[in-house]
Amino acid sequence: MEYKQFDRLLGRKTEENVIRLLSKKPYDLSELAKLTGLDRTSIHYQVKKLELKKIVEAKGFGKKVYYGLSQEKRGLM
Repeated sequence: MEYKQFDRLLGRKTEENVIRLLSKKPYDLSELAKLTGLDRTSIHYQVKKLELKKIVEAKGFGKKVYYGLSQEKRGLM
């Protein structure tokens, strides 16, 4: 398997895992990193990709930013 294919597969699995977690409740980056076993930078990258696809939305509370499924996607789950 080529590196690009492996990278896409890993990214897709991470996205699916993040979506599954966020379908239960909102999390911040640190919590998502801990739950997935990935570093915050990797999780941030995946969450931002999901935000661009309008699957995930961010809400700030104080100094924390929590990510959850968008209104649109919550209705589909």
